[in-house]
Amino acid sequence: MQNTVFHYRTLRTLIGLAAFAIIILCVILYHVNASAEVETAAYPTSLSLTYHLGSRDVFVGILFIVGSFLLAYKGHTSSERKVASLAAIFAASVALFPTSMDKLWVVENGFVIDQRVCEAPYSLEELRALAPDDDRKYCNASLVSAAPTIHMVAAVLLILSLIYFCRVFYLRAGRKLKLAGLSTKDKSTLKSRILIYKACLVAMVVSIPLFIGIAYFVPTFDTAVFWIEVVCLSAFGVSWLVAGKQLILKLPNKDDEGDEEDRLSYAVDKLTQEAK
Repeated sequence: MQNTVFHYRTLRTLIGLAAFAIIILCVILYHVNASAEVETAAYPTSLSLTYHLGSRDVFVGILFIVGSFLLAYKGHTSSERKVASLAAIFAASVALFPTSMDKLWVVENGFVIDQRVCEAPYSLEELRALAPDDDRKYCNASLVSAAPTIHMVAAVLLILSLIYFCRVFYLRAGRKLKLAGLSTKDKSTLKSRILIYKACLVAMVVSIPLFIGIAYFVPTFDTAVFWIEVVCLSAFGVSWLVAGKQLILKLPNKDDEGDEEDRLSYAVDKLTQEAK
């Protein structure tokens, strides 16, 4: 394990940090861009919308970084490796195929529509006169007409992949707790991790029906998707940071190389294989 170039816990930590980075940096860049056009900017309707309003390069860049880390992440089983590879593809798809932009929302909130990438109409009066289902209300910045649909499907599949890993962390911590020879302190630490994983798992699972339900049935609450994405990504980030042993919930190690933590992980893998 000492010869590994990227320890699996390092990758978990980097992935967890990237989840928080995409939230923080995209929101900051959105508000920086907004400050040049409006006095008080409304919250974006989604993180994906910030792609069109100041954070494009960072949004795409971080998603590709996350995808690269997921592609490099091998996990402990072949299933984890496969899901990580699929999640990498989903992350890249979210980056490459941007969501559409509601031009009416953009104009109503004081932004200027980029006429180089969006077709007419551009004025508030013309946009308000359009029917709700009129495609001219939306701007697709991609050359691929199906880009918004691909973006949405890839985003949902990416969230499902992240839920899978959170469940894996939760179940593995539970198996470690059942191993013989653990001290009272070790058991207490594992129970705390299990509680955090469970909370993160619930947050991510609940975000999907909320995303679908609020977006379609309560359209007046136009920041619903944004807040759901923030909660979901935050839960994802916390779970991976805990799994990377970079938060305070850390088992005592025999030395700086993390031998005790690895011993527990390998013991769980052995028990899993024996159970099969």
